[in-house]
This record gives sequence, structure tokens and C-alpha cells, in this order.
Amino acid sequence: MNPRNQSFVVTFLLIVAVVAMVVMMVQRDTTSEESLTINQLAEDIQLGKVSRVVIDADDSLRVVYTSGTEEGVESYKEPNSTLVEQLIALGVTQEQLSPDNVKIEVKPPHNGPAF
Repeated sequence: MNPRNQSFVVTFLLIVAVVAMVVMMVQRDTTSEESLTINQLAEDIQLGKVSRVVIDADDSLRVVYTSGTEEGVESYKEPNSTLVEQLIALGVTQEQLSPDNVKIEVKPPHNGPAF
């Protein structure tokens, strides 16, 4: 292959790589989860709209609504207090936080890749 063709192939591959990276970034941004404040979460629990809250190791919360589908809503709790303490401070009652009304799950921290 002559140097001119090699240069063309390398340039073409670089352009394809850049376009692929841009497409991946745009897709990731459009599929990002909707943000939810802890105040809105407390209000939704008071209204009986929330069926489950999953607390991940990084203090992020995934909220599942009573409609049965995960809405892809994400929120974060304060790191220096528990979620229950924060919700009670925002007016949610113990009855509204009972396991019959809202299931709260805590995921253990991930210790790295398993080989």
C-alpha cells in the first residue's frame, strides 16, 4: 500500500472513531436519569406514590413508583445521616415509611471486579 493510501485509511479511521465517541456521549446524555430532590421524594412518599427506594453504595437513590415501573428517577441522600432520618425531618411519618408502604433496600458496596 502506498503512503498516500495509508494516510487516507488512518484519517478515515480517526474520523470514524471521533464520530463514534460523539454518538456514544449523546446517547448517554439522553438516557440519563431524571433528577429528583429529596424534598420531592419525601412528598411522593407522603402521597403514597413510591413503592421502593434502593440506596446504592455511593448514596445514590433509585426510586420505584407504585405504577410498577422504575421511572429511572435518581436522587442522592446526605452522606452524614440515614435516609429515614432525612425523610422524617421532611415530614414523612413512621407509618408512611413502614415496610408495607415503602420498601427500602441498601445495596452493599462493590469491592471491585470479580475475576
